[in-house]
Amino acid sequence: WRHEAVRWFDQWLKGEDTGILQEPDFAVYVRNYHAPDPTLDRVSGYWRWEDDWPIERIENHSWYAHANHSLSTAPAENATHSMTYKPSIGLEGGGPTMWWGSIPPDQQPMDDYSLVYDSEILDAPLEILGRPVARLRVSANATRANWVVRVSDVAPDGQVTQVAGAAFNGTHRISAREPSDVVPGEEFDLNINLHFTSWVFPKGHRVRVAISNAQWPMLWPTPMQMKSTLAIGGNNGARIDLPVVPPGEKNAPNFKEPSPNPWLSGYEVIDYGNITGYAAINSIQHDPETGEAFGVATNTGAVRYPWGIERFEEEIEHRTSDENPE
Repeated sequence: WRHEAVRWFDQWLKGEDTGILQEPDFAVYVRNYHAPDPTLDRVSGYWRWEDDWPIERIENHSWYAHANHSLSTAPAENATHSMTYKPSIGLEGGGPTMWWGSIPPDQQPMDDYSLVYDSEILDAPLEILGRPVARLRVSANATRANWVVRVSDVAPDGQVTQVAGAAFNGTHRISAREPSDVVPGEEFDLNINLHFTSWVFPKGHRVRVAISNAQWPMLWPTPMQMKSTLAIGGNNGARIDLPVVPPGEKNAPNFKEPSPNPWLSGYEVIDYGNITGYAAINSIQHDPETGEAFGVATNTGAVRYPWGIERFEEEIEHRTSDENPE
């Protein structure tokens, strides 16, 4: 990116013709499938030019949740699904660093406690680019409730790779500025914009949508035990709108490989710590007798300066309880 930044500044600050104005307006890195792996240091895929954004040929494809937990483009029969809130689930959804930008592990352990809807095996690759939108009609029997939606790629071997996700605080359904209690038993509609993503679902894979009420420790648990419902079918039944990109020309920008960090005399990073710079949590311990869950997020770092070495250590404890999430 440094090379591209220099080209940009040379064009606009030095007045040099670097060719930027002759290039298309938008370049996207199209992500191909990869197995779930938080240690991945390079995501498979390729760069592609597009004339502008949004891309005119993008089509919105609605996929509907069905009573048999399938996912298809055909509207569904009416039904209601329910789930019991389990506050301690969710490490897989947020990944070790607990944010949407990381590469999380296999989603299946979290999916085991979620409402899950799978498509048929794809008979052709499916590319999406943009922000999927989950449209849900829900209710809860408590005054506080979160909803988490994840879109994933299910490989033939059963591994589940997260593609996009988002969470929504039910008390913000009317206004985020003035939150209001969820009314127990009252249904309401949610339109949840998932984070921007690029992904190609390969032929032979499945599209999965998973819905839950928790993603701990990324999200603070709501304080009450509860059950929630999800409406299936009808005008407001659960669906996901995917921004599908039909095949197009694959003209690629000629970006250079990332350059190493510049050398500065007397300055050296001794310990980079976690690649994201944030504390990471790698496992959660559950006590089946008490319902309590516990995990520790850690990070370290060290930098050598001409005047000495600066070190830091970070340790954050996360605790919750399925029986008493307060």
